[in-house]
Amino acid sequence: FWITGPDALCLNITLDPFVGQTTTQGIRAKAMEKQLSPGCELTTWRQMRIDLDELPDIPWGGINWGDGGQNAATGGGSVFYLDDIRLVGGGGGGEGGGGGGGAPPETFLPPDDVIDTQPSIPPSVCPSGFTEEFDQIYPAPFPAPDGQLASRWTERTTDGVTDMQFTGNPEVQPYTGRTAIEARLDLGGSLSLQTNEAFAGPTFPDGYDAVTFWITGPDALCLNITLDPFVGQTTTQGIRAKAMEKQLSPGCELTTWRQMRIDLDELPDIPWGGINWGDGGQNAATGGGSVFYLDDIRLVGGGGGGEGGGGGGGAPPETFLPPDDVIDTQPSIPPSVCPSGFTEEFDQIYPAPFPAPDGQLASRWTERTTDGVTDMQFTGNPEVQPYTGRTAIEARLDLGGSLSLQTNEAFAGPTFPDGYDAVTFWITGPD
Repeated sequence: FWITGPDALCLNITLDPFVGQTTTQGIRAKAMEKQLSPGCELTTWRQMRIDLDELPDIPWGGINWGDGGQNAATGGGSVFYLDDIRLVGGGGGGEGGGGGGGAPPETFLPPDDVIDTQPSIPPSVCPSGFTEEFDQIYPAPFPAPDGQLASRWTERTTDGVTDMQFTGNPEVQPYTGRTAIEARLDLGGSLSLQTNEAFAGPTFPDGYDAVTFWITGPDALCLNITLDPFVGQTTTQGIRAKAMEKQLSPGCELTTWRQMRIDLDELPDIPWGGINWGDGGQNAATGGGSVFYLDDIRLVGGGGGGEGGGGGGGAPPETFLPPDDVIDTQPSIPPSVCPSGFTEEFDQIYPAPFPAPDGQLASRWTERTTDGVTDMQFTGNPEVQPYTGRTAIEARLDLGGSLSLQTNEAFAGPTFPDGYDAVTFWITGPD
């Protein structure tokens, strides 16, 4: 379920056994244990998950969100909001859920039986047929213990301290799972993840499309991010995120998790051996370094861990690539949150499907703005960046104005042949 509101983190959440089972099994979210009043509030939507395989193996008949008593001193109760409540995996609406014998003794389960999965994303935003393959770098794939790198990967920190098993603090919780990486670098320091098995771009056999990672923290937007050529290649190719160019100190901070993506087909066509996050010097005047957090680091698309990635000849001359070679894709979605087999079909209206140029509408669609100005090729400003890709639509309407997207080929609901279920769009801005 997704939850937000003034008292969202301080509720008593329980499941009721099905009729005939008399004992309620008490469960509480880990976040609820940690954040009692005055730290109960969520100001953005957050997903939480109750793993049923960690509860007594009986049929259930109800879900309860109860006042946690955090406002008892003032006689107050709890205010919260819920949305997108689901039973996920398996299915069948509880068929065969009867029986189960008598209820076991009342059991109060550990606080992490409700897993705070924020900021994972509802499956409805997953693209049609989204089946991009990936290899996980951090955390290592199950059943490896929490906080480990995948095999063939090692961590090296120069001039600083890195915690590969960071479990959270009042300001930051892991993006996914129970651990993340915390890096506290001195001035000029760096965190490197190195592999003894090269990875390469899509032109290589079993090559990858990109490196993706989630990042947050006080200095997340001001780092020097580079890739190391594989052993035998001697030149480091410098790459920097577009956001880093725009937001130097004092605008380096991210207070929420954001995904960034390094497209390998935009880099020199050689095998790579490491990923580096280096202090950007933004705090040099005070002698400080950089603090940031990483999670869910992947090689996406293609696959094979770089097999066949050897060779490639000598390294090309050192090349400092344009800032958008690392694309800030926030808030785009990691494939892991899309359910297996999720293949909802869709037709793109804006932006037009590849290979159309950025900032265009799909064929048969036109834009009409009344009493205002619309930029169909908006590339970003300090307050807003495109949700996905390189462009978005910016609308500045006068009083009573409107933006319209019109088609000369009708669309209709699901009762029509080839009908659609819905219109969806992403939106932000002052109004």
